[in-house]
Amino acid sequence: MKQLSTDSSSMLSTLKHCYDARLMKVALPLLMLLVVSLTAACGGGGSGGTHPAVGAPAGLSYSDSAVVYTVGSAIPPNLPSSSGGTIAQYSVSPALPAGLALDPVTGVISGTPTAVAHATIYTVTGRNAAGSAAARVQIEVKHRAIAPDSLAYPDNPVVYTTGVAIHPNVPVVSGGAITGFAVSPALPAGLALNPQTGAIGGTPTAVTAPADYTVTGSNSAGSISTVVNIEVRNALVPPASLTYDDPDAVYPSGQPIAQNTPHASGGDVDVYTVTPALPDGLSIDASTGIISGLPTRVQPRTVYTVTGSNGAGNVSAQIAITVSQGIQKWVPVDSMSEPRSRPIATLLPDGTVLVAGGQGLVGTVGSAELYQPDTKTWENVASMNTPRRGHSAVLLHDGTVLVMGGSRNGVMGDISSAELYHPDTKTWETVANMGTARAYHTATLLPDGTVLVTGGYSHSNGQFSSAFLYHPDTKTWETIASMSRARDRHTATLLPDGTVLVAGGYAGNGYVNSAELYHPDTKTWETVGSMSTARQYHTATLLPDGTVLIAGGRDGRSLSGAELYRPSTKSWETVDSMNMERENHTAQLLPDGTVLVAGGRSDTQDALSSAELYHPDTKTWKTVANMSANRDSPVATLLPDSTVLFMGGIDWSPLGSAELYVP
Repeated sequence: MKQLSTDSSSMLSTLKHCYDARLMKVALPLLMLLVVSLTAACGGGGSGGTHPAVGAPAGLSYSDSAVVYTVGSAIPPNLPSSSGGTIAQYSVSPALPAGLALDPVTGVISGTPTAVAHATIYTVTGRNAAGSAAARVQIEVKHRAIAPDSLAYPDNPVVYTTGVAIHPNVPVVSGGAITGFAVSPALPAGLALNPQTGAIGGTPTAVTAPADYTVTGSNSAGSISTVVNIEVRNALVPPASLTYDDPDAVYPSGQPIAQNTPHASGGDVDVYTVTPALPDGLSIDASTGIISGLPTRVQPRTVYTVTGSNGAGNVSAQIAITVSQGIQKWVPVDSMSEPRSRPIATLLPDGTVLVAGGQGLVGTVGSAELYQPDTKTWENVASMNTPRRGHSAVLLHDGTVLVMGGSRNGVMGDISSAELYHPDTKTWETVANMGTARAYHTATLLPDGTVLVTGGYSHSNGQFSSAFLYHPDTKTWETIASMSRARDRHTATLLPDGTVLVAGGYAGNGYVNSAELYHPDTKTWETVGSMSTARQYHTATLLPDGTVLIAGGRDGRSLSGAELYRPSTKSWETVDSMNMERENHTAQLLPDGTVLVAGGRSDTQDALSSAELYHPDTKTWKTVANMSANRDSPVATLLPDSTVLFMGGIDWSPLGSAELYVP
């Protein structure tokens, strides 16, 4: 009993230093568990020795669920959160990277990494006598720090009440570990930002009009900012809206899921509930609303209603969950050295993948790196001579890569320059400029080795109908006949007969459904049948039978529709729609003839993690497991081993993470 008293005093002392509400959330349950132990040791409060049953833990999640650490740098404590019964013991599988440790009592992951470790998924399990809950944590360790690539707050915008302690608003981050947080302007009176964890907590003391607060998270490699809108009122107000990162999730059984985080607006949500009960192995944290766990049984698509409540009212959201056979379709690989969306990604003859340019955290980037499939790591190579986004790239017959056009930041940022990447020296060579600066054009390698560039956009000229040919032997450009219609963000597909199908896009007066064929022998254009739906930001995939699958895009709203172009009749056939409307997604033809479509952006402008397969034999779509991250505007490359490398994109901010789809 003396030892227990000593332990209690020690724990209370520790609690005095738990400034962050998230640390309190870890420590308070431990204190409660200690009190239960003390009561049991003293014989309890009654004569029968009967105690209430302890419920199983639920909704276990971590503040940093996908993070990149640096060798030799102590990590910020990675804190767990859960509801339900108090967790008595934590364990992790496989073993954490060298130098890191999981506290079996608190569940906190801490330490100083001592060696490089590839991106790996770890399953943390929290147990008590009544059951267990599991959480997925993805950890990578690099020699050098990389910048954080995602920072968002679940409660945003949010309304608090004077005199009522708020639920900690804990940021969701990914990419390089954030070592310090700051906010400007100062938060409303009574609220504070924890500089180590970024959690906003406290008890507001004065009415405050709605205002934007910029929170910046940084490390030695860079920083990232997000805006949180906070209002403080006298009276409690109900929550106004509720959404989830992934409203239609597909999870493989036997694998820990990427936590599904809610986003609420209006009054602060006190309690989350869900009906019906989630699939076996999954649970919801009643305080945060995060859904996590490890599904244990296959089940068909089922719709669930999540309700967020406070004393003034409630709001609900519907989500769907499918649990598929326990095959891990997505495997994390090391992150790129720089977050980026809309870069180019080109498979080189040696099996490596060149990624260059794109939109970075602080503007357009010119950096380039190589993905090494044998080690699943990245190698930095020389930067392009001109930073660019909205550009295009083509692998030429001699193994070099032609990069052309694009834009930089601002109205004067349109680019006409072009350059060649030389794989043997890993350097860039500037070549002759295109005739006119443009971005969001297409570039297609023709059978004779020339490159056809069509359409595009510039701030000064709007959309283009013009077209050019690049001649690799002379490194010069030739102006050819223009298309019948100006367009940008369209598609261009080389057909088996050597012609090029151009379809869709956007013109100054609206979305385009027209299509036309380029004939290389005459360098002229032929108008063919129009698509049934005008669209931009769609994908076009040449199928083994010579038809072209057009999927998704935008016509003022995100589209799920798909159609086939038939070269024999130069006409279009509507096929089944995708399961999810999407734009800015990717589409890859797999070796078995199916087409993998993944990521993009929904009609609500949310980045998507969902993926689906098109089956040409039945002309139907089948949902497959979700990616581990939401990715709007990612890039994807089919590798020689039949896996597909997905990288980058944007989810509120550019991403540096990458993962493999394993058919």
